[in-house]
Amino acid sequence: MTPQELLNANDIYLENYDLGNHTSICPQCSHARKPAHQKTECVSVKIDDKGPTWYCHHCGYSGPPKGGGKSNGQGGEFAATYDYPGFQKVRYPKGHEPRFRIRHREGNGWRWGAGRADTRVLYRKDEVDKAIVLGRTILVVEGEKDVDRCWSARACENAGKCWACGQPNNHSAAALHLVPQGRPQASIVLSAGYH
Repeated sequence: MTPQELLNANDIYLENYDLGNHTSICPQCSHARKPAHQKTECVSVKIDDKGPTWYCHHCGYSGPPKGGGKSNGQGGEFAATYDYPGFQKVRYPKGHEPRFRIRHREGNGWRWGAGRADTRVLYRKDEVDKAIVLGRTILVVEGEKDVDRCWSARACENAGKCWACGQPNNHSAAALHLVPQGRPQASIVLSAGYH
């Protein structure tokens, strides 16, 4: 089953089905949200060489499900994978020890450990660099899952207010927001611009 066939079988439709990170509306909860939020792309979709995986940051819908012909055959061993330059961070489901591991490409497969990759690199660094050049707001959050959640929310692009601080979205330059874990309302704004 191709990534497109698997996603479409689970009612997830994308602009394209290339390898990488994508977003979509949720087939489980988007229709039940307020009309203004029904088109919010709250599902993060990742397509890699093992196939697609997805997670809704609103209702928790994730997949592919085990069995039933609508899975990519991974067996649900990883809760998520996060791509970095030269390596990949793997998150296991709650209760698994260790919770996170790092692996790198070797030939056509994976080998545990970072290899020669620099693990001090910022997650989604290329996208952050582009956002800085465009003068976008940068949110600094704890953990890759929160980064993906913020990225899929497209916080300051789609709203009249900044998601992180609640102020009108009139940042004059790339603004850096530090968002303490679980408390966006208590965010600290570090910016060369202004609100």
